[in-house]
Amino acid sequence: MALLTISYVVELSVETDGKVRFTLPTVLTPRYSPVVGHYVEPGSESSPGQVDIRTPCRFTFSAAVSGCYNIKSVSSPNDKLNVNVNEDKSSASIDLAEEFKFDHDLSFDIIYDNINEPEIILELGNKEKDGLLKEDLLMLNFYPDLKQGEDTEDSKREFIFVIDRSGSMSNVRIKKAKETLLLLLKSLPVGCLFNVVSFGSNFSTLFEQSEEYSEKTLDQALSLQAQMDADMGGTEILRPLQQIYSKNCKQGYPRQIFLLTDGGVSNTEEVIKLAKKNNGNTRVFTFGIGDGASTSLIKNVAKASNGKAIFIKDKDNMQEKV
Repeated sequence: MALLTISYVVELSVETDGKVRFTLPTVLTPRYSPVVGHYVEPGSESSPGQVDIRTPCRFTFSAAVSGCYNIKSVSSPNDKLNVNVNEDKSSASIDLAEEFKFDHDLSFDIIYDNINEPEIILELGNKEKDGLLKEDLLMLNFYPDLKQGEDTEDSKREFIFVIDRSGSMSNVRIKKAKETLLLLLKSLPVGCLFNVVSFGSNFSTLFEQSEEYSEKTLDQALSLQAQMDADMGGTEILRPLQQIYSKNCKQGYPRQIFLLTDGGVSNTEEVIKLAKKNNGNTRVFTFGIGDGASTSLIKNVAKASNGKAIFIKDKDNMQEKV
């Protein structure tokens, strides 16, 4: 019998509705390799360094939550939790109320009171250490409540929706992607330019070039959205992005790409480098669809292009996310 202890530090994501989310990845989505031409399962010869553990095992989980803000609630989108918040609401203990099934990521959301108030955290140094560890550190943390103001330039933009329709997006994932696309399409400002790109092993575009948003072009986009399915083979993200970047932006219309995918590719670094190379004229907003979506691709493509990443889990309320 062996005991393995893993310690790590991670920044928790802040959701669009102000929740703070902790996620423990337990699902690995097979990654599509453009070189191999098919999905690479963990443990295969084409995916070195990954281990496929099939031995039945039990999983227990407990967590201690503490911070500077009062805890309002703790909940999980997928699992039932036993939650005990102490009297002064400064900390909470959590454990699973039911046996965990390894078909989704384990996650829970924390809602704090008064999160818009600034906080200061002091960490005292260790005088017996050298360098930075010896010094006292002070951190100021603030989360301003920025109300969305009117922007007369919002309509002067180009929006390109890039939708993953590969085989790995079947069932609930393609449903979530279609729902997200529908909401985004109906939220566009009149007068903007837009296009829809579908991709899998190959890719296709709704229009030859981005068209002005109108009742007619919206109807065309909605017709495409309604018939979308995960029927386009493998996950070739790089080629449609290269095609988009190869075209110059229309003057006065900053370009924004909305990429909806599970990120199931093996050439993640190439995609990130491409987004970074073009971040002067194009921002990419990524939507990680489904449990097991590639955090590396979703987060880093958005970061490299000065965009934002959003993860939509299988049981998430999509409208709260977008």
